[in-house]
Amino acid sequence: MGVGPIRRCCQTGFVWFITCLILIGCALIINAIKNGEDQIKKEAEGKKLSDIEKRTVQSVSAASSIAIYVVNASLKFVIRRLTLKERHSSITRLNVSVGLKLTMARFINSSLLLLIINFNGAT
Repeated sequence: MGVGPIRRCCQTGFVWFITCLILIGCALIINAIKNGEDQIKKEAEGKKLSDIEKRTVQSVSAASSIAIYVVNASLKFVIRRLTLKERHSSITRLNVSVGLKLTMARFINSSLLLLIINFNGAT
């Protein structure tokens, strides 16, 4: 399709770079949410929480799940669009490339980021 191996490698690297930027952005958002949740819990230590305070803590916890969902949904669109620019020689190669990138990115976003953020918060 008129695309050399060096150009395809550069385009693939660009897709991974953009994906990493998205995942870093998500990690920063989740970390900020986690810090906010920890701050609310520290302020509430030793006293009985009102219903509003309990709902606030639950809402903050739900915000990280919502952030992960939004990023995972947007990853599908972004990775598909960027992988099209790699100009694979067949639809099968395109789908394999998109599938591999989505699997890796969603795994990192859904599990590894949370593990890293919660591990750092526990120390």
